[in-house]
Amino acid sequence: MDPLLNPFRPGAGTPPPTLAGREAEIGAIANLLGRLAAGRGERSLVLTGLRGVGKTALLWTAEEAAEDLDWLTMSLEARSDIDFRSALAERAWVILRQLEHRGAVREALARLATTIRRVRLQEPATGLEVSVDLAAADRREGALEADVIELFRALGTTARETKTGVLFLLDELQLVAPEALEALCAAMQDVGRRELPLAVVAAGLPTLRGRLLDAKTYAERLFGYRELGPLSDDAATLALVEPGRSVEPGLEFEGPALKALLAACQGYPYFIQVYGHAAWQVAAGPTVGAGDAKKALALGERELEADLYAGRWDRASEKARAYMREMARLGDGPVSSGEVAATFGGHRAAAPTRDRLIDDGLVFSPARGKVEFTVPGFAHYVRRVPQSASS
Repeated sequence: MDPLLNPFRPGAGTPPPTLAGREAEIGAIANLLGRLAAGRGERSLVLTGLRGVGKTALLWTAEEAAEDLDWLTMSLEARSDIDFRSALAERAWVILRQLEHRGAVREALARLATTIRRVRLQEPATGLEVSVDLAAADRREGALEADVIELFRALGTTARETKTGVLFLLDELQLVAPEALEALCAAMQDVGRRELPLAVVAAGLPTLRGRLLDAKTYAERLFGYRELGPLSDDAATLALVEPGRSVEPGLEFEGPALKALLAACQGYPYFIQVYGHAAWQVAAGPTVGAGDAKKALALGERELEADLYAGRWDRASEKARAYMREMARLGDGPVSSGEVAATFGGHRAAAPTRDRLIDDGLVFSPARGKVEFTVPGFAHYVRRVPQSASS
């Protein structure tokens, strides 16, 4: 089939052509924005799950829904090496400039006068000068929390005065430092108490919920949590078949071919994009047969290894690779951390390696005494990596 018409999009965070099986999450986003737009309080959302389950795609869905309401949106992909306060402040200034209601902007900036500092920027229409970097702010205890509370309160109040709303899209939030998570929770509690039209839709690995609860005990009630898993069989089938038929109405998958492709996808949206893209590439006509599926599976597996697995493996230390090899040897799902640690001389000896893998986002603990890979299919990949690749 024509490669230029291939509808599948196997990219990092790229919205799929058919967002199947996430109706509940899409409904929760619509409810959040709709209630806040109507002046009613509602909890912001936290989306968690393994790599490839479609968390980032839902963030873009939230962005589109907010923009349909004429809300202002701003995204931030967290990293361990950025200053969360400064990053938020920079985005807040962009939003304030977009509000265009100059009186309200002036008042909002006056509210922020005690926390905003550094290089001055001049707003052409008013001559107003303001800085947006908080990195040089007073580092007294509690300053970060106070600054973020003030930042969100000013944004929310200004948005309400100008009859709009603000949505922050925060990705990879598990990478944010504990004190920044504390500040975010405190700011959202303040916003919620005032019923301001400011919301957060955040996404992260399964560890994120626990990190938020460690930051503030009330975080359990502060956010609505949605844990994303694999798609149901019906949703996975729709996500695999429907995009092709939207381009090629006569597209058909023979039964064995469809079964083989769905088995390889395991219900993970990213895998569906990879194998769907591969099937389109190898099929000569509108019918995808068993032979096409076999070729697509081989091509898709190579693409997954190159794009999803190899880089993570190559960046790992020798100790980390040894730990992951033992995890993979024990199975594909959650495995006993005690059994893994036994090969390293016990928990105390294995703990630094395990903790580093958790910090690097390669593994997480789904339950006490268990460890699991954050990337679906990674155990299978590790078992195939030659032993020499560990050195």
